[in-house]
Amino acid sequence: MPRFPRKEVEETANRFAAANVRAESERDWGPLADFYTDDAVYTYVGLAAGGEVHAHGKEEIRKIVMGRDMEDYAGWTFPFQWIAIDGNRVITRWNNRAPGSRADGSPIECPGISVLEYAGDGKFCSQFDLFDRLSVKAVAEEAARLQKKQSKAAKKAGDGKKNTPARKTGDGKKKKDPAKKKKDGKKASASKRKGEKAGAGKKKKGPGKKK
Repeated sequence: MPRFPRKEVEETANRFAAANVRAESERDWGPLADFYTDDAVYTYVGLAAGGEVHAHGKEEIRKIVMGRDMEDYAGWTFPFQWIAIDGNRVITRWNNRAPGSRADGSPIECPGISVLEYAGDGKFCSQFDLFDRLSVKAVAEEAARLQKKQSKAAKKAGDGKKNTPARKTGDGKKKKDPAKKKKDGKKASASKRKGEKAGAGKKKKGPGKKK
């Protein structure tokens, strides 16, 4: 296989990284299969628990790696930490990151590494992934525990708010609306002035009767 220009390899690696972010956002990994040649071989090995998975050809990669094997990881992301290029070889360091975060804000994750071989025309002819299955299992279990704990706390907070009795103001008496109180005061003052005026009129009439 010829050695391809570094710029071409780098551009493809960057497009591949961006496509991974898009797949995480849309929760659809299928389109990533288009980065592989029709005869590409994809292998991943889960250490500790053992076992290898092989997918031959673009469509099998789409069906197995990007389809079946991603069903249990809804909401997970796999952010790249760095990308290194050596000739036609691309090496990526990434994390298996579960949804949610710890109390201190740190993500729940474990590392993984991939080695891809560039074959030209913006495609890879092989990929080899290496990670620890037991670490991934531990991440999934921790995320589930935290989610359960957070759900309980949210439910408890909601129940507490619902059962809190309404607060009474002062001695429990109904407070009078200040605007209404002011209006009533004006009415009282007007009535008082009217009464005083009527009283004054009667005093003036008194002497007239004496005539």
